[in-house]
Amino acid sequence: MALAVSLAERALRLVSTVEGSEEEGDFGAIDSKVRLAVIAALERGETHYTDRPGILPLRQQVASSLERTYGVHYDPKTSVTITCGATEARFVAIQQLLADGDVLLCLSGRERVAAAVSLRGATCREVDASSYDEVLVDDRVKVLYLTPEDVTPDVSDTWLERAGREGWWLIVETDEVGGGVHPGTEPRLTDRTVSVGGVGEDHGLKSWRVGYLASPNMRAGELRSFKQALTICTTNLSQWAALALMEE
Repeated sequence: MALAVSLAERALRLVSTVEGSEEEGDFGAIDSKVRLAVIAALERGETHYTDRPGILPLRQQVASSLERTYGVHYDPKTSVTITCGATEARFVAIQQLLADGDVLLCLSGRERVAAAVSLRGATCREVDASSYDEVLVDDRVKVLYLTPEDVTPDVSDTWLERAGREGWWLIVETDEVGGGVHPGTEPRLTDRTVSVGGVGEDHGLKSWRVGYLASPNMRAGELRSFKQALTICTTNLSQWAALALMEE
């Protein structure tokens, strides 16, 4: 009975978290090469479930893009999982890296993670990046969430140093432009950094729901298993569309 009450309370918190959120729409037209790739995949019979982590060519493209753009290395066979958009990637990471009562810190982008954190029974605490010395951090903090705009030299010298010292996990949002610092390139953070992102969101594929989750091998298996429990695998045709876009 206690568990049912707990879930009900979390559901009530979710209502206030998502109220007023704007409906998302697609941006940009779908490239003709992408349309042709999807037609070719359909004619090949690519209408079945894919491998649990996603089709290997797409995982290889994601790994190559992250290494080329950010200088961070993930093994496409063992560390990269294709998800149903960046939203699912964030959700999976949050559900697996946090426990009931834990705290996730974010410097921005709270609206992207608050609902998933609340559903986990954890707390999402937004802090000002410049107020490092003023923020009281206790041992309930387990994860630091970062958007591309958060990772600056100042953050690297303060919050990332703190994350390495305290043993926090990092969930790092990447984008299709990229560049700049990525915590996963720093040896003390490599094995505790999970990268999440979407594919083709600015090129007409937003509603096709293709994203990725790139994680250290030590957690890759459980993250993949949880993703499969949610949606089995990302839609086959969507993955081939994303691959055609990334190749171009």
